[in-house]
Amino acid sequence: MIHDFNCGLKIYKKNVIKSIEVYGGRHRYLPALAGQKKFKVTEIIVNHRPRLYGETKYGGARFFHGFFDLISILFLSKYTQSPLYFFGKIGLFAFLAGLSIEGYVIYLKYFLNEPFAQHMALLMLGILILIIGIQFFSIGLVGEMIANANQRKEFRIKNFLNKN
Repeated sequence: MIHDFNCGLKIYKKNVIKSIEVYGGRHRYLPALAGQKKFKVTEIIVNHRPRLYGETKYGGARFFHGFFDLISILFLSKYTQSPLYFFGKIGLFAFLAGLSIEGYVIYLKYFLNEPFAQHMALLMLGILILIIGIQFFSIGLVGEMIANANQRKEFRIKNFLNKN
């Protein structure tokens, strides 16, 4: 466990740095990225002294960017190889919610004899949520196809390089 992620003093082996893709603000999370790739991560305590001159440049905007970099790292580490698990869950939830809204509208129409015109907004909301669910599921399928195509390409390149 690392206690001080914000310490600027970091030392890495060459193979660790070459195996991690760093862009944007991901440099803040190099220890976490190295740990995800199963490298050994340790911490050496650094003696920090109080600031004597100047002011910190660490403001709200930097915190905001760091937070979104963290979210992207967590998302990419968990769902890069299987995006359907993420988008499929959202799509399935939305589809079932839309289906239940439509079921409720049908119940109102046929069991309570209320006209569709009285619940037109609810009917349209249910249809909208159904379509959103289908779209999220489709995005997951397309992402899964792209991830599988990239895995096959990497596998062919590695096999080609190993043969030569």
